[in-house]
Amino acid sequence: MAPQTAAPVVDSSGRVLGVISQNEIFLALISLSGFGKRGVQFALQVPDRPGSIKEVTDIIREYGGRLVSLLTSSSRAPIGQRYLYVRTYDIDRSILGQLQEGLRSKGVLLYVVDHREGTRQEFVPRNR
Repeated sequence: MAPQTAAPVVDSSGRVLGVISQNEIFLALISLSGFGKRGVQFALQVPDRPGSIKEVTDIIREYGGRLVSLLTSSSRAPIGQRYLYVRTYDIDRSILGQLQEGLRSKGVLLYVVDHREGTRQEFVPRNR
């Protein structure tokens, strides 16, 4: 078995309080992302302007979805755009198509992953 990579945890005076392993950090990131909820993840390209993320999350909530995590990045996005990744749960799968249409009104829907059903739909962005 490969040795674990770890880092010391210190207080403000530099006193070592303990050690945190690479595995513990990885598990914390998984927990923060909401991966274990088995919900639906949406990836969109949205305008990089105030309010664009709220518009997307408002639509998800209109369809009964609960937000687990949001990640955004402007890295490699077209100028004036950003990528938005939203993980949700409590979405009624029978209205998923309607929800997707609502999301398309706010940005370019890139993909949808249903972690409960084990499916992934990829979409060709309209502006490419």
